[in-house]
Amino acid sequence: MRILPCVLILPLSGAIPACVEPPTSEPTEVFDNAAAVASTIHITSGLPMAFVAFRDNINPLWQLATQQTPTDFVASVTGPYWVTAVCEIPFDTGGGTTLIERDVWQAARTPGDGLNLTSEVCFAPDPTPFHNVFGAMVQGGNVILGNNSENFPFSNWGFDLFVPEATYNLYADTADHIAIRRGIAVTADTTLTPPIDVNAEGVPLVNVAFTIPNAAPNSIHEAAVRIEQASATFPGPMYLGPAATAKAIPSAVLTAGDNQTASVREILNSTGDGYTRVTERSLRKPFHVGDPTAFTEPGPIVGTQWSMNGLGELAVGWNALPPDLLYITDIEGNATGHPDPIFYFADLSPAFLSATGVQKSLVDTNIPGFHPEWKIDYTLGYTRDLIAQTALDGELGVIRTTSVTDTVAPTAPVIGRRSAPSRPAAPRPHGPAKAL
Repeated sequence: MRILPCVLILPLSGAIPACVEPPTSEPTEVFDNAAAVASTIHITSGLPMAFVAFRDNINPLWQLATQQTPTDFVASVTGPYWVTAVCEIPFDTGGGTTLIERDVWQAARTPGDGLNLTSEVCFAPDPTPFHNVFGAMVQGGNVILGNNSENFPFSNWGFDLFVPEATYNLYADTADHIAIRRGIAVTADTTLTPPIDVNAEGVPLVNVAFTIPNAAPNSIHEAAVRIEQASATFPGPMYLGPAATAKAIPSAVLTAGDNQTASVREILNSTGDGYTRVTERSLRKPFHVGDPTAFTEPGPIVGTQWSMNGLGELAVGWNALPPDLLYITDIEGNATGHPDPIFYFADLSPAFLSATGVQKSLVDTNIPGFHPEWKIDYTLGYTRDLIAQTALDGELGVIRTTSVTDTVAPTAPVIGRRSAPSRPAAPRPHGPAKAL
């Protein structure tokens, strides 16, 4: 007997099962495992979720998860499963315009991955008070404070960095020098004096030539050297350019509270029918001058193939993935008639891939109760990523990333459409820690 994906819609009058015939291209995993033991999973978030559903492996019907609180849902699963969660986040784009960012997270897991899932959308805002830090810099260059940075190419310029209350190291750099001011306590709006003179206060940067021993023919080689406090979340950019002519901070001026990382990536550009493609392999790790400069890139994603099913849903297939810890599809676009950005983020655990043997992932939006304004209209143009990543110790450790990114051209008129902007306050907190 064929089983159809369903979700239970719960009006006041009771539960009405609504079923949808799966398209033949849908990579539906069905297992004959009637003796499996049920496990209760918890799906939690920092902000209320607008929608949470799940699909179990034995009976692959989409069902609504049970709401405990607006930020805590539970579901009973018996093996590999999918979870879909939606968050709607208003944000000000400037000039009095407010948009709603619609984030859709889909997770493929097994009970062995753990029974507590923290949604990769609906993050609660940081409750720490934020303050402005004002200052000036004599040379043109870059200023980094916590998760914030500014740069300006001309001399004698002013900066305004908006950061949470804390004590910081400030990093200021030019093309060939670096200056560090330590122990800047930000407890209120603060003006730094005197102006930063990187040449007078700082030291010269050191030339570093990075290489890629396993580079593909005709590939572009780039390096990014970044600096951050060991307690920070996002490193600030210090150098971005050709790998053979990079710059790094000399070890003599670094302390245990500084984390300098080097990321070296291989880039291949190509085009397809209606899209441009960037294929990247990158390795990022802590770096001190004198460390080995040959960076061996991770394995490739082989045979990436995107396709559309009969229901207007996007799927990605592959022939082989590198042995990583995180596998992600990430898609950005807009809904029909809505200027608000939509972000689809799906991640598949290695245990799920091993248990199911799938080589295809569907961005499944054909779920009853899933609103039209949450669905990307692919005819308007969009971007799509397939990413494999291993991040050891998060931002402070080794990060290996392989990605295939397509920019797909519109196939329908785009009058009145806005591009999908990220919220300006900070990088999106969900998604992979890309090496560059």
